[in-house]
Amino acid sequence: MTKAQFGVELGKHIPGRIVHEYLAAYAKHFGLYEHLQCSSKIETAECKGSEGWLLSIFSTADETNRQVLARKLIIATGLTSEPFMPKIPGSKAFQRPIVHPKHLVQRDPELMAMSDIVVLGNSKSAYDAAYSYASRGKQVHLVIRESGKGPLWMVPSLVTPFKIWIERLLSTRLLTWFSPCVWGEADGYGFVRRFLNGTLIGRFLLSSFWAILATDMEQTLDFNKSAETKRLKPWTPPFWHGSSLSILTYDNDFQSLVRTGKIEIHISNIEKLSVNKVHLRNGVDLPADAIVSATGWSHSPPIKFLPSGIENDLGLPGCTNSSNGEVDLSKLADVEILDQYPFLKNQPVPSPKQISWKQNMSNDQPSQPWRLFRFIAPPAFISQRTIAFAGMLITVRTSTIAELQALWITSFLDGSLNVKHCLDHFSCGTRQPFERDSLDSRIMWDTMLMTQFGRWRHPGGVGDRHPDFAFDSLPYFDLLMGDLGLEKRRKRGWFANIFQQHLPEDHGHVVEEWMKSRKDS
Repeated sequence: MTKAQFGVELGKHIPGRIVHEYLAAYAKHFGLYEHLQCSSKIETAECKGSEGWLLSIFSTADETNRQVLARKLIIATGLTSEPFMPKIPGSKAFQRPIVHPKHLVQRDPELMAMSDIVVLGNSKSAYDAAYSYASRGKQVHLVIRESGKGPLWMVPSLVTPFKIWIERLLSTRLLTWFSPCVWGEADGYGFVRRFLNGTLIGRFLLSSFWAILATDMEQTLDFNKSAETKRLKPWTPPFWHGSSLSILTYDNDFQSLVRTGKIEIHISNIEKLSVNKVHLRNGVDLPADAIVSATGWSHSPPIKFLPSGIENDLGLPGCTNSSNGEVDLSKLADVEILDQYPFLKNQPVPSPKQISWKQNMSNDQPSQPWRLFRFIAPPAFISQRTIAFAGMLITVRTSTIAELQALWITSFLDGSLNVKHCLDHFSCGTRQPFERDSLDSRIMWDTMLMTQFGRWRHPGGVGDRHPDFAFDSLPYFDLLMGDLGLEKRRKRGWFANIFQQHLPEDHGHVVEEWMKSRKDS
């Protein structure tokens, strides 16, 4: 991605439009474009055992249906493809646009003709929408659910007293040790992690690190500068947040728009809508010409899997009850996690009015998270090797994870990846109660530990639904690299591996290394 071709500058954030242009150019350059089937939607995927998956595809271009038998199926729809729109009483009576951020580019001219914009949500996209319209002269009301998890952490690009790029802070191995992580010891420094998590001195150092980071962030953001900005102060410390720890990417000061009243912050649930009005539960009525519903995404793939009831075997999140065996296994995993990481026992106290997603089913919260081995493969389909999921996690190191997952999936589906060797290379947990049991039991136990861990590590984010992490990205790289038999130490020398930042270019030759390892084996 060069400045000459795409207009990007060193040290500047890359606009979404440029990212799209780059991906399109990448697909054409490497001959992928001709294999794309655009204007097509997979409606159902029916399991045909070892034969693969029968796909029913609808073409939106000519409104025709066709079927394809796929011997191997990779679901790469991600977690942000299907918008979630909450059901609000009075939506029909509102008679004005209610728009998800996914469609803001197309609907922007329509909304720019209006005066009062109400933005719902506490996500980065909610802040982006609020900033976009307030900075262009619109009156914005940002409504954050009182029964939710509160405002998120929006931090500058440079943090800590040493003014380090936050992206680089997250990719320094030394600092990743201060994040309790059930797959963390895959980095080969288990003795350090056991000291930090398993001893009083270690936990004191861990606590001190996060206290210093939180203090620096609060001082930098200075929420107490006014009564208006004070409402933006997050309810839980940054330690408990994963990818929801976001960056201020705006040209001007977001908080200045709040202090001057161009963005008004409201902490309340919505009672109902009426014509050009949003009625809050706290008694405040907001004028509204349009609503931007930055309320997130549905967490299951936009594909119906057949036969009915196969969702649990696929490890999909769902509202159906888990089997008694899975419930018991999840409880064992909770005990194991808290024994290994006592720091996580001191969970943040939720707001008294907080309603969990499980209690509020209208908010599309599954009763169980994604259950995928290595966050990729359904345990029940390991032996068949006909399906894998890519990108079913949210992290700050998307591009590198996408590449490593792609190599893992390729090896898995073509049969060259030995899953037993993966577990021998690294298994989560200390007691490993299923070590002498069947391979299937070991796979399920490892999967349970990794997928159950999120609810304890990142309750301020969405760890109870799917993988959601920031500081734990680098050890996840190590986990996948170890499975593939590739070198995890990407720097020259022990000092560089521990104290220098691991950047995307450090994994720039993994494809060539992977191809060479396949030839040599």
